[in-house]
Amino acid sequence: MDVVIETTDEERKLAEKYAEMHGSSLEELFKSALFERIEVEKATFIKEARAEKSLRKTALANPDLPVDFIKDILAAKEMPTEPFNFDNDEATTRNPKATLEDLFEGYDGQYTCEEISLKPIGKEYQPSDAGEPKGD
Repeated sequence: MDVVIETTDEERKLAEKYAEMHGSSLEELFKSALFERIEVEKATFIKEARAEKSLRKTALANPDLPVDFIKDILAAKEMPTEPFNFDNDEATTRNPKATLEDLFEGYDGQYTCEEISLKPIGKEYQPSDAGEPKGD
């Protein structure tokens, strides 16, 4: 079977250089690219079908959970994870079983205003006409 592929002169020159660089003919490169693409799409289709089956099975087993929540959990389960590493040496040498006494060792109860941040963390609730939270 013959296939005709129309290209611009620039595209043809680029493809010929690529084929020459790989010691192959244009026909072989186009054929391998086509079948690679078919394999990738086939693998993607199979992966999506398995994910859909898993979602349905999990949703049926957990009717009280929203489907979007289940979908997110299943997606997160497939994500690669890495151990958390602290950037500084002090944090990596901290005792994970420290007591409150250990944490407050040396604290004399006297802090100056410069040491205490009064800036709120996150959004503060303040009643307004619109009923919306205000803050940072």
